[in-house]
Amino acid sequence: MDSKKRNPINEYILFNIIGACNTLLGLVIYFSLIYTGVNYIVALIVDYIIGMAFSFILNKNYTFCMDTRVTKVMLFKMLSVYGLVFCLNLILLAIMVEFYLINQYLSQIISCGILSAFTFYSQKYFVFRNISIYFTK
Repeated sequence: MDSKKRNPINEYILFNIIGACNTLLGLVIYFSLIYTGVNYIVALIVDYIIGMAFSFILNKNYTFCMDTRVTKVMLFKMLSVYGLVFCLNLILLAIMVEFYLINQYLSQIISCGILSAFTFYSQKYFVFRNISIYFTK
């Protein structure tokens, strides 16, 4: 199915379902690493590496229904988006943990909520945008 023909509301709902699963997976990883004494920055890095792979596969195949094979450009775009989201997440997390003294668990939950809409629109209109629309009249 071409992502242009998919109902945007259904697309957003499916993205959020996958995102919720991804967030739950990421929080379990993050919380587990924090619990075992790993620094919150290292825990966030591990969380993002696993979450990015999970999100990419599910969103490509189910949310945005991209039948095209994975390209270097698509991977670069995904890495760019997640690199930016990671940096924003790290900044938010550091501000909440270091300056506002909010615990590391709650800080990450708040950060995930703040960044979810940005991540959706970045993936929809940048990572998984159908490149063929640029070449049609």
